Amino acid sequence: MADSLSKARKIAIEIEDLKRQSKVFRERLRMLVEAQMDLIKSDDWQQMMEYDVDATELKSIKEVQEDAENEHE
Repeated sequence: MADSLSKARKIAIEIEDLKRQSKVFRERLRMLVEAQMDLIKSDDWQQMMEYDVDATELKSIKEVQEDAENEHE
């Protein structure tokens, strides 16, 4: 009987520990998701979409690599 009581207490303690860990996990997950939502809602996305790049002045990756190789020669 005492052994059963001891096991029951151990299980109850483990359950309480799992509840605590779950609460911490849930709070951290909530904070992470809220931070991500704040990033999505920020005006930075709209500004990025409105940013114009003059592609006529840009080099291709191949040109950049060739320039780098020529600098090392």
